[in-house]
Amino acid sequence: MRRPLLLVLIFQLTGLITGLITGPITGPITGPAPAFADDKASLTGIVVDATSAAPLAGVIVRFIDTASRATVSGTTTDGAGRFVIDPLPAATGQLQLQLIGYEELLLPPVTLRAGQQTDVGTAPLKPQAIRLSEVVVTPGSYSIMSSGPVRGQTLGRQELENMSFAEDITRAVTRLPGVASTDFSSKFTVRGGEADEVLMSLDGMELYEPFHQRDFVGGLFSIVDIETIQGIDLQTGGFTAEYGNRESGVFTMTTKTPTQRRTSIGASVMNVRFYTEGTLAGGEGSYLVSARRGVLDKIKLMSVVDDETTHFFHDAMAKVEIPVTDQHRLSAHVLVSADRAQVRDIEPGVAHDIHDTSYDNLYGWLALKSILSDDLYARTLLYGGEITHDRKGDTGKDEWADKVSFQLRDNRSYRFLALKQDWVWDVSPRVSLKTGFDLKQVNAEYDYVFNLDDTRTDSEGVVGPFHNDNNIQTKPSGQQTAV
Repeated sequence: MRRPLLLVLIFQLTGLITGLITGPITGPITGPAPAFADDKASLTGIVVDATSAAPLAGVIVRFIDTASRATVSGTTTDGAGRFVIDPLPAATGQLQLQLIGYEELLLPPVTLRAGQQTDVGTAPLKPQAIRLSEVVVTPGSYSIMSSGPVRGQTLGRQELENMSFAEDITRAVTRLPGVASTDFSSKFTVRGGEADEVLMSLDGMELYEPFHQRDFVGGLFSIVDIETIQGIDLQTGGFTAEYGNRESGVFTMTTKTPTQRRTSIGASVMNVRFYTEGTLAGGEGSYLVSARRGVLDKIKLMSVVDDETTHFFHDAMAKVEIPVTDQHRLSAHVLVSADRAQVRDIEPGVAHDIHDTSYDNLYGWLALKSILSDDLYARTLLYGGEITHDRKGDTGKDEWADKVSFQLRDNRSYRFLALKQDWVWDVSPRVSLKTGFDLKQVNAEYDYVFNLDDTRTDSEGVVGPFHNDNNIQTKPSGQQTAV
């Protein structure tokens, strides 16, 4: 089994940064002090949270000489909250304790004697809130690549294509005010909310799981190919009840309406892509098809993280739109995506980690757009889909001091079938009335089984076999109605 070296480095850097923030330590942190090596003393103790009594790691501990007020030496607490400062001169001084998020503590003076270790006992630190500057939140609405009126800020297609990770449509919105994300994930937050508080939809269809590679910080890539998108609307506040119970924002994607025939094939370090579009019915109708396959498993890009792990994804989308009458247009949409991850970390006769994870999304919907008059518009959607998440795991270790056996099966699925209709009536150039309904049947299945055999120490300190298992199967279902 490999030790997660990256995490070790992160913890070391975190400790260094904490020390820089709270202030420099003027004395040595650890190591021998030749000036008083013959008559050295030492200090030890434990630092805990004053509220929960939990040990605190990373607390900066300084020994300050009472006479000169200078820092003689210092250290930091370990994972159990313990510290030892050794060696120290025979002197009188005080311990100063500092940790971000807690009040500074100065312990009573203590006199150190040569050749003795002094235990100051348990020192409690009181939590202290870190004050922030005033935050002003204002709602807004922005358009990207949209042909409609600009309502705040817009990014054209050329600007979008020049961005880093331009293959990912969701990363474009991170340039807009009030939107935040990281370089490692396509998920974004609006006005400090959670990522799942943002509604994401494609041509009126809500996307429940809109990202690939969700095991990595929530998702690395969007499941929608940027080549298929005509425009994006992002609302960061003030949206109406038609968007359901989301609290932070609404991210609406609209696909292209092709006017000519075009086909392209491309490749990058992330995926290989096929895209085609064209017209039907003498130019009155249109179609587009997009398909992508990730190549992370082929170029071994992820081997910098783990040699035994492979990942890949694929997705496809198709849209056909035809006129029914002069007032009605019918379109059919299909969107599928899948992710696979495999772990094969095997040391024959010693240990093994074998894990398989898969995510699958299937969305299908029919949309009827009706322009009944210059002032009255309606849209009807008949839609359905299935989302699945399956995991299988098998871990075993057979060493003299460490024996464990673990098996896991976790299968989840969510299916839905629904009818939705929206009406918009432009009463005047400044007033619009909206109404609509959404009727949905939902069914889910949950199958979870795990077995664990281990060797552990019980509450009385006796080492012996430990067994735990769980088996859950349930099929919840119901209806959702929104008006």
